[in-house]
Amino acid sequence: MESAGRAQAARDRVPRIDPYGFERPEDFDYAAYEEFFSTYLTILTRRAIKWSRLLKGGAGVQKSVTLKRYIRKGVPLEHRARVWMGVSGAQAQMDQNPGYYLHLLQGEKDDSLEEAIRTDYYSPSMLGLKTDQEVLGELVRTKLPAVAALMDSHGLLWTLVVSRWFICLFVDVLPVETVLRIWDCLFNEGSKIIFRVALTLIKEHQALILEATSVPDICEKFKDITRGSFVTECHTFMRVKTQPKCKEICAVCGGGAVAAGTRQRWLEKFRAGDFSLDEAPPSSGPVEVDSDQSETLIVNSQRYTTWKIADILKISKSNKIFSEPGSLSRASIARLRERCRARLLAQG
Repeated sequence: MESAGRAQAARDRVPRIDPYGFERPEDFDYAAYEEFFSTYLTILTRRAIKWSRLLKGGAGVQKSVTLKRYIRKGVPLEHRARVWMGVSGAQAQMDQNPGYYLHLLQGEKDDSLEEAIRTDYYSPSMLGLKTDQEVLGELVRTKLPAVAALMDSHGLLWTLVVSRWFICLFVDVLPVETVLRIWDCLFNEGSKIIFRVALTLIKEHQALILEATSVPDICEKFKDITRGSFVTECHTFMRVKTQPKCKEICAVCGGGAVAAGTRQRWLEKFRAGDFSLDEAPPSSGPVEVDSDQSETLIVNSQRYTTWKIADILKISKSNKIFSEPGSLSRASIARLRERCRARLLAQG
């Protein structure tokens, strides 16, 4: 009874229309949201101050390691339009083609232009959507084989459980604050963010998914993993771990162990959430390594080279380190897309 009273009180305090103009769903947990937002508001205020300092002077938004780190920690609502326009390249296109949009509105309809704008996600064949779902399937098969085996054992296609994740870019799938945090990164880093989010959702709830015993049960589990505090608390969901400072790496490792350029590259990659040691040549498959373990080893080990660290972590020097399933490069996604697309075209 007391719990019901708290829920009703929260419903009375929290507006039915969210700050972005959307009506909250019927099953919206007002009490949980109010508890989360009381903490998140402090974070938003702190981030807004930092963003105002970063963007002061009205200069254009320039991509950098610092900007990437800021974006991953969230773009305040008052700066979001400017940042999205800048990092996506839309502002540059507008500046290079003044009046172009108005010209299109006033001119005759151009079917070829409409077709060029529409991606193959939304074409009649939806080849792009099918390709990306196949890519996710391949990633799950590599990184979360137990989940892939469950899907295969029931003959369940990925399109039945994740189509809305891709085609709607998580809109109406995850809470709106979380969706906007995902889009912050999406505009800056590209579509690899979609796969990072998808893999993170599946990995975090792998045990729950593996409890499923039928196709309807699996589908329901995939709905369940898009609800609850894990996805509501967007700052925790999207947070980047604190990384070591370059000078600390230099002080610990010493000048002769790792070159200055290598240390600087490590720092930039750590700040971006990538713990891979990029001196190792590429390989045919990824190896999962605990990101905290690798970071601690790099900071605390005396005069270790990347090759020595690879030996200690018991990984092949020819393998790229993935700190967690969501850590992916554009190049790896592009290669998977090419392979999956070719397979789909061959199937007809």
